[in-house]
Amino acid sequence: DVQKTWLEGYVYGWGRGRQRWVIDHFRIERSPFEQAAWDALTTCLNRVYRSQNGRDMSIVRMAVDTGFASNEAYQWARQQGSGRVMAVDGRQHLAALVVSPTQVDVTVSGRRLKHGCKLWPVDTSACKSELYGLLGKDRPGEGEPYPAGWVHFPSDMEEEFFLQLTAESLTTHVVKGYRKTEWIKTRERNEALDCCVYARAAAF
Repeated sequence: DVQKTWLEGYVYGWGRGRQRWVIDHFRIERSPFEQAAWDALTTCLNRVYRSQNGRDMSIVRMAVDTGFASNEAYQWARQQGSGRVMAVDGRQHLAALVVSPTQVDVTVSGRRLKHGCKLWPVDTSACKSELYGLLGKDRPGEGEPYPAGWVHFPSDMEEEFFLQLTAESLTTHVVKGYRKTEWIKTRERNEALDCCVYARAAAF
């Protein structure tokens, strides 16, 4: 997630049935208009995590929000390669959770690059609806399997994370005689939700 004065992200692990585990969290306290911020993000991208059975695991794919400091995000994503980093653009009511990307130009040092990075439109409304539906499921009894899509949280996760994760509400209202549904923020900070949505897109 790209903010005005920092970059923030979460690392998720994915298993069978799209079960997910929150693995790590980072916050880079630098402006996205500073190269140092993107250098630090590259370091985060290249982190290696060790599983309980001793297996080293790297980040397979990272999604980076392009809604703010777009050119800087495009340039960084292009440098990392589209196979490793997805430049994403949140939208609502698409034909699929993630639709085919479009090519975008990137301006570097005042010159237009012939081939820009790929920009992936993500249906954030569908991702949020899926997530909230999963969060509403009852925890299985001891010895019972977890349902598909189950979200696993560390026991030491701070309350602020859950407040951010549930910081929006699906609201229906009438606009010019037509019913319209949209997600409305119920509190200012919602980075955990945005990052969860884009992690889901990266795992599509």
